[in-house]
Amino acid sequence: MWNTRAQTAEELAHEIAVLHRHCNTAGRDPAQIRKTAAGLFKDTFDDLDGYLSTAERYAVHVDLIIVGPLPDNPDPVGVAPPPW
Repeated sequence: MWNTRAQTAEELAHEIAVLHRHCNTAGRDPAQIRKTAAGLFKDTFDDLDGYLSTAERYAVHVDLIIVGPLPDNPDPVGVAPPPW
């Protein structure tokens, strides 16, 4: 598993390219590494369209996007408001 905290889709694409180069050097297939992204989104639901657009750009590169409460707002309802 490999995780990133890249702040932009462009930064994420660069990090994935670096990961692929390291895999090539080590003789490892990068497709065998599960790629995740965490801590990417601030104010997740303040701009839902922006969040979804960003998530779509990240999803091209990673297998899983981890979204959770931010340190300054530990209330999980603020991240995933009802209805559940």
